[in-house]
Amino acid sequence: METPLNVPVELIRSFELFRVVKYMQVVSFSIFLCDYLQMLELEIAVVWQTKWGIGNILYLFSRLLPFFDVPLVIFYRLYPNVPTLPNRVCDVLYKIETWCTVLGIFASEIMLVMMIYALTSNKIIRWWLIGQTVTVGSAACVTLGIFSASLQFGEAPLPIPTGCLLVGGKFIFAGVGFIILALNQFSLMVIVLGVGVARYRHSNSTLVKVLYRDGVFYYVFLFLVSAAEVVVLLLAPSELSDLLTT
Repeated sequence: METPLNVPVELIRSFELFRVVKYMQVVSFSIFLCDYLQMLELEIAVVWQTKWGIGNILYLFSRLLPFFDVPLVIFYRLYPNVPTLPNRVCDVLYKIETWCTVLGIFASEIMLVMMIYALTSNKIIRWWLIGQTVTVGSAACVTLGIFSASLQFGEAPLPIPTGCLLVGGKFIFAGVGFIILALNQFSLMVIVLGVGVARYRHSNSTLVKVLYRDGVFYYVFLFLVSAAEVVVLLLAPSELSDLLTT
């Protein structure tokens, strides 16, 4: 089926889906920027002006990384001259963004694992968490590495700004990678729930209650986002593959 301008309806629909992804990425960065500016004063007091350790470094790495990789995504998605770039340049830009996302996720995961250990102070749980983190990280890196190596970019079929146009790839491996991350987050969520119920349900410590409450919230939220990304990758049109990755 074609429109009056002899443009296939399927092609128009494809570009509309790409546009949805572009808007989502701009919205995501806008929300991140507002949140960062709102929390900047507290960050300076709690992170920058305290004794430095691995927690400070991981926090700042994961917190500041979006200032690099999200504008990079917006650039190769929206900049009008991007369609004139060679496909190999689009491939490099996409891979850089993908691995920045992976590194940011794992930095956040390590911080959450450190929080669980702080709540338990149990050596068995500590070694379990270390083993789980290394195993999950290795498996996710392998699957996402296969995915990023399989990506194919093409020329835009219409003379309109589209950014880098992803036309193919082994999206099943990206889905498997996010399934691994979702299962990891579910496992950590179960651990923190179990620890909270067993040890701290009768605690009068405000700090412990805040750590437990925020930990549960973040684990539930991250698990739901990862699960939604799996659904999008496996069931939605390929144009929406980056809908929730920013």
